[in-house]
Amino acid sequence: MRGVAKSQPTGPFVPSKPLAAVVRWIEHHVLGVRTENIPLDRPIFMLSMPRSGTTMLQDILCTHEGIAYVNNAMNRFPTMCCFIETFRKGLGLDFEAQRFIGDSVTVSPGSPSGGIAYWGQWFHMDPFSIAYHPYRIGDFSPQDIENMHDMIKRAVWCFGKPWRRFFIKMIAIYPHAELVNHLFPDARILHVVRDGRQAANSMCKQLGRWIEHQKNTGLYQEDPVNGDRFFVPYPRFPKLAENAEKFGLRDVRTAAHLWNDAASHLREIRHTFKHFYQVRYEDIVENPERELKGILEFLELPPVPPENRHYWDHVAKVGHVQHVNRYDQFDVVEDICRDNLKYYGYL
Repeated sequence: MRGVAKSQPTGPFVPSKPLAAVVRWIEHHVLGVRTENIPLDRPIFMLSMPRSGTTMLQDILCTHEGIAYVNNAMNRFPTMCCFIETFRKGLGLDFEAQRFIGDSVTVSPGSPSGGIAYWGQWFHMDPFSIAYHPYRIGDFSPQDIENMHDMIKRAVWCFGKPWRRFFIKMIAIYPHAELVNHLFPDARILHVVRDGRQAANSMCKQLGRWIEHQKNTGLYQEDPVNGDRFFVPYPRFPKLAENAEKFGLRDVRTAAHLWNDAASHLREIRHTFKHFYQVRYEDIVENPERELKGILEFLELPPVPPENRHYWDHVAKVGHVQHVNRYDQFDVVEDICRDNLKYYGYL
């Protein structure tokens, strides 16, 4: 059994301007990084609430030979990913440990990341604030959009030729998911949903582990005057701060309202996506091969051959975990989320 890496970093490294300039020079003149001829071909965005099985599905899909992704090392150094990934591969810097939140998921510097540092940079998010901030496409200049595309192409460059399709999760910007249509017109949206009763309980459990981890690593900022500052791994829907004030941030009612708000938002905007596919976490666990076949067909990716043992080994592990969850207050979540639980087939 692998141990838990207690000091796993959770925030991006921001280089000084001189260091950033040196690294960019090395990438351009030594590594030969060129992005102008890398196509941004049908990028894939996985849309979901936290604790919905997206890490499991992400780890499977990212073993496909046609997919490029942001790994944990690149997410840690988003503005210098080509340099870092070349350095990591050259020195063979990879190791595995269970995530600090204790959910039986192993991670390594080279394993897929949720890419939250990328979204944070693109949307200028304050990681310590749970306040909702509205975004409109007019908030992004042509240069902003070009920078987004360039960062994606740099991630694709790290996987070499033939150029692959880019994949990333978009939990952080769930409240603004409709903007993807404008930022990436040819995007494929893969929506993953999980029973809100399970998800809300799991979100509360995860939040407690995140807070504990930040205290252990010095990322938790105590402020007796303005309130402590720490990162909350929830999408910032409009009523999150209000419900956190009313019920408490760690209360299952706050998580349930958040799940419900996200479910309602998705129902309102799903018709705006040109290419949209929805799958339930429970259906993946019940029959992973059937559901993955449908997902790959939607993504226009070829079937995975038997020789790709990484893919099939991940598929074989679906539903097998080392931890035990003991969730309750399902009746409380049902009262809050009843209509959406029925809509998604959970009641």
